[in-house]
Amino acid sequence: MENKKEVVSIGELLKTTREEKGIELLFISQKTRINFRVLQHLENNQINKLPNKTYVKGFVQTFAKELRIDNDYALACLEKTYMDFHGIEMESPQPIPEREEIIEEPIIEEIVERPNHTASQAPKKISLVIPAIVLALFISIIVWKNYSNKNTATYETAQIEKSAPEIDSIKEEKDTEPLEVTKPVETKIESKEKKEEKVVVIATPAPTPIATPIPTIAPKTVPKVVKTDSNSKKKNESTSLFPKIDFYKIKSPLYELDSKSLLLKNKEVFPDVIKNRFNGKGVNLYIKATAGSSWISYQKDSDPIKKFTLAEGRYIFIKAEEEILLFVGNLNALELFYDGQHVDASSSSGVKSFIFPPENQTDHYLPLFPRDKKGGIHNWEEYQQNMEE
Repeated sequence: MENKKEVVSIGELLKTTREEKGIELLFISQKTRINFRVLQHLENNQINKLPNKTYVKGFVQTFAKELRIDNDYALACLEKTYMDFHGIEMESPQPIPEREEIIEEPIIEEIVERPNHTASQAPKKISLVIPAIVLALFISIIVWKNYSNKNTATYETAQIEKSAPEIDSIKEEKDTEPLEVTKPVETKIESKEKKEEKVVVIATPAPTPIATPIPTIAPKTVPKVVKTDSNSKKKNESTSLFPKIDFYKIKSPLYELDSKSLLLKNKEVFPDVIKNRFNGKGVNLYIKATAGSSWISYQKDSDPIKKFTLAEGRYIFIKAEEEILLFVGNLNALELFYDGQHVDASSSSGVKSFIFPPENQTDHYLPLFPRDKKGGIHNWEEYQQNMEE
């Protein structure tokens, strides 16, 4: 009888198996290069905080492989978790049997040789072909002989007909007497009708002189000078670069702060040198790329916007007096710390906007850094002022 496993939630499966093996979640994050927050959300069944389902499947397969969990069983548990989250009941859920060793028996097939009819029929075919060849040769010889005889008779008849007139002319020359040779008489024959040559003269009219028009001098037109306001011209040029887009008011928190995160104790991710820089003065933000590279755009206070790519293993510490606006790509590759606390955020698309401190969120609109037609990046307030109406 087969041993079967009950399909449970993905969080229960991963967390229970990991704790039974005595493995820390941070160790799994470092070894699999999966963001620590993503692993936490998986173990807590927080589907709404996870990225796209396609990425989550890959994370679950990597996590399950590290814990030596059957891949099909882990994916079945993940599917159940998604269905429970969306309020969909699974149709007749079946427990998944454990994998057993399958012994394949060799398949023996009886091979029956078919009689070869081709060899027996070969002499019959040869015996029919030989008489046919002989008959064809015989007919061709007869036709060739008839054709050659006919050509010979035709040729002889033609030779006789050709030589007959020559014999008659010789006989006539022998019978006739020789003729006297007389001097030729010169005669002039004039034609009664002389051809008259007619010369036709065609009169061509004398060329008439062509009158050349007298050039007229057009009066000079003075172009009208239209005075334009320099401010309105600059405004038209600026609005052409800023097409109209929709801005959205931020209504819900963009992130949560976790002061008890295990990452705060990890000196590789959050070293003491960085921890000591959070002195409570101003706005302090620490970002480290732990599981891949990410591109970042940020603005502190009223300074110009800066953008760059943060390579894996690198970090940046941003210090401002009042405010930091941040926009990142590939969020799952980053770990963020604000004023000594871990920043817990999620995004299904991988891109995310942040505003620090969190109480300033209601003062801004999204997108934080829209781009104009030429690819230039702007603060949302600047873009909105120059945007086409």
